[in-house]
Amino acid sequence: MVWLLRPQTIHAIRLEASLEEANRLVREKGFHAETATVLDLVQHAQQFTLAVAVAKIMERPWREDTDVASIPELARLLEMRDVRRLLIWTALKTWSGRSQARSCGRAIRRALGVYQQLQSGSELGEARNALQMLRNKELAHSLWTEALVPRPRYNDLFALVDIAQAFLEHADLAIRGANGSFDEHDEFFTRLSRDFWTPALTAAAAYDPHEMPRRSGGPTR
Repeated sequence: MVWLLRPQTIHAIRLEASLEEANRLVREKGFHAETATVLDLVQHAQQFTLAVAVAKIMERPWREDTDVASIPELARLLEMRDVRRLLIWTALKTWSGRSQARSCGRAIRRALGVYQQLQSGSELGEARNALQMLRNKELAHSLWTEALVPRPRYNDLFALVDIAQAFLEHADLAIRGANGSFDEHDEFFTRLSRDFWTPALTAAAAYDPHEMPRRSGGPTR
C-alpha cells in the first residue's frame, strides 16, 4: 500500500510547491485586472486538483474489507496487534538485528502518532472531512439538493500534505526498512516551480494590456 500512496503524495507535493511559489510571487508583485483574473483561474484549478489528490490520499474506508489504498486504511492496519507483530518479526529476521526490530516498532508508533492529528473534532480532521464531502458530493455526483461544501483553504491542504509525508516516511521505515523521506521531492519541485513562476509572473506584472504593440516593417500610412 505504501507503494501506491507514495506516487499520489509526490503528485500532491508537486501541486503544493507550484501553489506556494505562485502565491509568494503574487504577494510581491502587482498585476493588471486581466492578468489577475487569468492567474486566479489557474490557481483555482491547481487548488481543486490538489484538494482531490489529498481527498484520495486521506479517504476513510467505510468497511473493513475495503480495497481502498489510503492513509486511514494503512493506519487501521498498523493499529492491529497481529500486523505490528508481523512487521517487527520481519524486521528482526530480515533486517538482521534486534536494533532494527526496535526501530520498526518506533516507526509504527510514530506513524500512528502522526495520524492521531487527524482525529475527528480537530481542525485538520474537519478539513479532511470537508475534502471528503467535496469529492463525494461535488465531483462524483450532481445532487438534487444543494451541497453545502466549504471550499478548502490553502493552509489546510498544505498541512494535510505535510501529515501525509510524515506518516508515510515512518510507515515506509516500519514496513520496508527504507528511508522514505520526501525531502528530495520537496526541494526539486520547489526549485522547478520557482524557475517557472519567477519569469512568468515577472513578465505578467510588467505587461500592460492597454499598450498597443508597435508594428514592425517601417512607418504606417
